[in-house]
Amino acid sequence: MLRTRIVATMFFCCLSVTGNLRAEARDRQVLPMATKASVNALSGQTITASGFLDTIGVNTHIAYTDGGYANVANVEADLAYLGITNVRDGISNGAAGSAPLSSYIALAKDGIKFTFLIGAGGAVTTASLQAQLALIDQVNKAVPGSVVAVEGTNEINNAPVTFNGVGGLQGAVAMQQALYSAVHADTNLPGVAVDYFTGYGAGSYAQGPDPATTAGLADYDTQHPYPNGGQAPEKWVTPTQALGNESATTGFGPAVYTETGYSSNGGTGGAVNPDVQAKYTLDLLFDDAANGISQTDLYQLMDAYAPGSRQGDDGYGLFDPTNTAKPVATAIHNLEAILADTGTKAASFTPTALAYSVTNLPSTGNSIAIEKSNGSYDIAVWNEPQIWNEATGTEIVAATSKVTVQLGHTYGTVEVFDPMLSASPVSTLNNVSSVQIGLTDHPLIIEVANPTGIKSGPIPAPVVPTPVTPTPASVTIGSGPDTIDLKISEDAWLGNAQFTISVDGKQVGGTQTASASHAAGQSQDFLVDGSFAAGQHKVSIDFLNDAYAGTASTDRNLYVTGASFDGATQAGAQLSLYSNGTQSLDVVSTTTTVLGAAGGTVTTAGNETVDIGSGAVTVHAGGPATTVVGGSGALTFIAGTGNETITAGTGLSIVKAGSGTLDFTAAKGAAAAIAAGSGHALFDIVQGQAGGTLAISGFKSGTDVIHLQGYSGTGVQSEVTNSTGTLITLTDNTRIALIGFSASASHTVFG
Repeated sequence: MLRTRIVATMFFCCLSVTGNLRAEARDRQVLPMATKASVNALSGQTITASGFLDTIGVNTHIAYTDGGYANVANVEADLAYLGITNVRDGISNGAAGSAPLSSYIALAKDGIKFTFLIGAGGAVTTASLQAQLALIDQVNKAVPGSVVAVEGTNEINNAPVTFNGVGGLQGAVAMQQALYSAVHADTNLPGVAVDYFTGYGAGSYAQGPDPATTAGLADYDTQHPYPNGGQAPEKWVTPTQALGNESATTGFGPAVYTETGYSSNGGTGGAVNPDVQAKYTLDLLFDDAANGISQTDLYQLMDAYAPGSRQGDDGYGLFDPTNTAKPVATAIHNLEAILADTGTKAASFTPTALAYSVTNLPSTGNSIAIEKSNGSYDIAVWNEPQIWNEATGTEIVAATSKVTVQLGHTYGTVEVFDPMLSASPVSTLNNVSSVQIGLTDHPLIIEVANPTGIKSGPIPAPVVPTPVTPTPASVTIGSGPDTIDLKISEDAWLGNAQFTISVDGKQVGGTQTASASHAAGQSQDFLVDGSFAAGQHKVSIDFLNDAYAGTASTDRNLYVTGASFDGATQAGAQLSLYSNGTQSLDVVSTTTTVLGAAGGTVTTAGNETVDIGSGAVTVHAGGPATTVVGGSGALTFIAGTGNETITAGTGLSIVKAGSGTLDFTAAKGAAAAIAAGSGHALFDIVQGQAGGTLAISGFKSGTDVIHLQGYSGTGVQSEVTNSTGTLITLTDNTRIALIGFSASASHTVFG
């Protein structure tokens, strides 16, 4: 996929870059290749940390000055953030607006080691090949050792080449032979390797000769194994699949993959989303090291062109068009930091095998031991199930496998790392000989240190790490002026709880991951933004990955501990999800309406308060809870199904209750007519603040209650019952008319 473009809208002429990407650059190493008996050459073996990190490279397009690569300072900064020093690229000298040779030399001075590509289709002659090598000579002369390899022509199936007039596979092989001879005869390129051309065995091209068994072609076989259809990488990057010109029967020779990777553009056309791009890329890097691939050059450093631009945007970049790190760049940054070895013998010591074992590893899983020069070991354990649905263009949530890593001895310090989350350990253990991890869809790394603390005696039972519980950051999903704030926590075991959030039946955002410890009393704010109308809304939480192994400490659960809607705290907003499935809660908007002398009509929809002034007001209560504070104006209140609270003013109050609870407080000297509904009604009368007439129809004995506050004794001055109902006069001359109610008030009315 490396392209040739001589289109320039900017001309890069000057560059000043200082500093080093690493204190010590690394040379390409030859790793043991897979054989027929052992497809994974290093599975169960040990490699140095420096050797593993040196397998990681990336493609750039420094020559292109019409996009993001024109800013070479950004290129340098991106490489420094990743921690990668191996770069594969073509070479240019400023012709037709391309980048000048000084750009490459400046990067070389900063510690970059180049694999330079010779040719990308078209007509190549001995003279043009020598001209390209002359440019490469200048870079290596300016910074000796900065050129690691020179690669043959790129993807002959996509960019056919002729060499001195000979085309097809024969021409590519002839060019490769000429390149091999020229590089190894070039005194300006001492020790520089020659990589094979790519694209053989694709399209109409035969596999061609094996450079491991055919002299004079290459020091490293080469190919571009891009996984298809959003599939996991393992199948596609095995030497038996990728290196069709070699044979597992006789064994594979040294090899490099100079392009591979995933697009993060999503959809159903072979790309995945940024999260899956990161996970699959980590898997791929460990797969290649386990298979003995000496270098893997990811395609590519950045998405150099904005979406919709005429140059296109293939989405393979580790950085997006704004030069912001994608999750894949962050994961690689974390990985490099976790495995960094700053010892003086990091690149020269011989690793010692670690006697470890892994049980309950899925069939799609693997492991490898990595040793640092200080004697500590990092055991990488990974699993790569299919986590992308190509048909729907969506991520698949991976199941969690409880995997036990037996260390063979008791180690003083054991740390567990997750490069998808951080370069810091997610858990730390002391004096343990085995570790249980929850393996899902990407590598976890177990670092064992303090080798002098090895203890004798029986090996204790596996210890489940206690997760570190830093304060979790809030998560915002959706967009719009309204916010539903859900406070969520979890019981984490073998991984975090995952879930989706829906509002009124419509999912907002993708799969969410909890990180707040319920046991530690933490909560994490998930802020759901949207355009939510006033009133009541149903919020649903779908728990996706419950796990349970029979005890309280081996149980993954999810909790909602509170909620607010546009800042209004919601009562009763708690959920406990102990198994997969959906639970819901209601949230209601809260507003205050103030009506002055003009009065008016108000229809409530949520938790609302209506303040009445001197004007006449009609309130239609439609929400779950309405509060009315009366004024001097007349009030007509028509309740709905919600719970209603009315503090009457001095004006006439006419109330028709509904099926919800009604709480009515009478005002001093004011008249009120109330029709009780099917719900519970509470009438509060305060001595000294009443004095008017309260007419109540539909009063229900045993359900409705009149509550007298501040009265001496019973507070009742007289009680008259006739065919129309009961009239009760209180000691402050407040009159209560219970229309149609003839029972004894003293026994059934007051509470």
